[in-house]
Amino acid sequence: MITKIVGSKGEILIPKTVREKSGIKPKQKVEIIASKNGILIIPLVKDITELRGLFKNEGYKNKKSVDDILFEMMAGI
Repeated sequence: MITKIVGSKGEILIPKTVREKSGIKPKQKVEIIASKNGILIIPLVKDITELRGLFKNEGYKNKKSVDDILFEMMAGI
């Protein structure tokens, strides 16, 4: 678990390990979604092929919602 402090303007630094695991690159746009489990930060992609393997072995076999899968990915569960 990584703990961060929210800056005076609401900014949070995403740790390098999390950016690498999530595929977030410098100057890349992200979508921020408030969900029942917390806040999700989802990297936006230019090309659908960039999504290949993102949910490999997730969801379909486990019958999880996308919201739950993304939360687990972001939480490192």
